[in-house]
Amino acid sequence: YSLGCTLFTLLTGKPCYPTESVVASVLAHRNEPIPSLTEAVSEVPPALDSVFRKMVAKKPDERFASMSDVLVALDGVDGCQTDGTNRAKAFAMTAICALLLVTAWVMFFRPSAAGDSADTKLIGVPVAKAGRGDPDLPSQQLAAVAPFSAAEARAFQERCASQLSVNVRLRDSATKLRFVLIPSGRFAMGADVEEVAAAMASVPYTKNPERACIESESPRREVAIERPFYLSITEVTVGQFNRFVNASGYVTVAETEPDIGYGYRDGRWGQSGGHYHWRDLGDVEASPNHPVTNMTRIDAEAFCQHYSRPEDGIRYRLPTESEWEFACRAGSESRYFFGADESRLAEFATDSRRGRQRGLASTVAAHEPNAFGLFDMHGNMAEWCSDVFDWRTESLEKRMLAEFPFYRDRETVGVLRGGSVNSSRALMRSASRRAAMVRNYCASFRVVLEVRSP
Repeated sequence: YSLGCTLFTLLTGKPCYPTESVVASVLAHRNEPIPSLTEAVSEVPPALDSVFRKMVAKKPDERFASMSDVLVALDGVDGCQTDGTNRAKAFAMTAICALLLVTAWVMFFRPSAAGDSADTKLIGVPVAKAGRGDPDLPSQQLAAVAPFSAAEARAFQERCASQLSVNVRLRDSATKLRFVLIPSGRFAMGADVEEVAAAMASVPYTKNPERACIESESPRREVAIERPFYLSITEVTVGQFNRFVNASGYVTVAETEPDIGYGYRDGRWGQSGGHYHWRDLGDVEASPNHPVTNMTRIDAEAFCQHYSRPEDGIRYRLPTESEWEFACRAGSESRYFFGADESRLAEFATDSRRGRQRGLASTVAAHEPNAFGLFDMHGNMAEWCSDVFDWRTESLEKRMLAEFPFYRDRETVGVLRGGSVNSSRALMRSASRRAAMVRNYCASFRVVLEVRSP
């Protein structure tokens, strides 16, 4: 196919599909009719045009299987016989064309801000459906396919931003959140059997829904993130949520319904001893820079809906579970985005071994970010996703619904990710997921801002 396109350019002096961008060119190669050599250059015989059209057929199985087959076809074209010296010239032209293609690839496809091996990950990912976001946004030509390094993660972000003519990072004037661009890609979602077994060993009680949630992480499966998106680099803070409440008059579910929120009393977190909500955490006080907590998914969605302006193409929402895990992993395939060594967790998260001593999560961005530039993806506060919880297997779902009838109304059971200050380290892994009632379980959240077309 590539040699056919090069043949067209050599004979006509122009590309097969003249376009203004790389993305538009890829879409043209996939969707536009094959151009005619004889119409472009009158001296080209129809037989040579026929050979060219077979070289660039849309379906791979309709093309020549090898260069030898091309040469055989050229033998039947007047003026293109490849006997003796002419055959040697044909092979020489093949080598020149290949060299031209390699040169073009280095010039136009090599990322400008990547590590030495970043270009090896830039492969085409077909998009089967439009997915979320602006319907006018073109599908990604290049995507981040895990595993990839931290340097490659940054290179993917830069290339994605360049393709879409947007910034990698932005500060949103409406929500006051800071966002970072997450490219489209593919990754292995979930955990393998060994990781699941090790995590389940940390939950000793057999009739505990947390064990079933861990079990639902397996088997690992390949998942495609079809469209790039912006994700807030931190959880929504108390100050940012307070600004939303002042503007909208919104009252959270925990403020109106008792025994939903959690507070810190007598040296431990719990629901006894007060009517807790995001403004009242008991014996501790959250600063404006702490992640807002005691949020149901209803509250998180209300925040997003308040700032969305569909008529202007501006939409905020919660991340899907697969978007969350892809963003958390940032190219890694280990238990945590930084590796498997739990002793390093303190560099990146506030967990139960530190948080309980103070009775409160850390302020946002108090630790090191992951390769995409996201803070607090492990620990600090559990975060809502937009999905309904999926038990993955029919047998596991039947068992859970029999043991815990409150899970039977599927639409009321959401997903929490990332673990929290009160979670064990096993529940803070990249694959860790928890089922939670969307209206009467309190956590925190971060926000997706959908990428608009230029």
